[in-house]
Amino acid sequence: MLSSPSGWAKGVGSCGDSLEVTIRVARERIDAIKVLPNGCVYTVACASAMSELAAGMTIERALELGPEDVEKVLEGLPEDHLHCARLAINTLGEAISDYYQKATDKAV
Repeated sequence: MLSSPSGWAKGVGSCGDSLEVTIRVARERIDAIKVLPNGCVYTVACASAMSELAAGMTIERALELGPEDVEKVLEGLPEDHLHCARLAINTLGEAISDYYQKATDKAV
């Protein structure tokens, strides 16, 4: 995981798999991202695909990513593992939310 991240989140999927995401933001872009998945191979693959997609994106663009973007990078997922892509995207969104919360706290 990144030391002194701009944002951090841990998500737990409906199956019990979990994913930690840390991001470092510079000039409103995701300058660095690290993921720590704990679960099945699909959770690991979705976490990796999401991090590859989000790296270098503006925060605004990263918030537009959806589970279907992760699924597309992986060239499909079994129906019973689509929730792994949602876990990856949702946890990224929570890390970005944490970044915004920290930025707001600093401004006050």
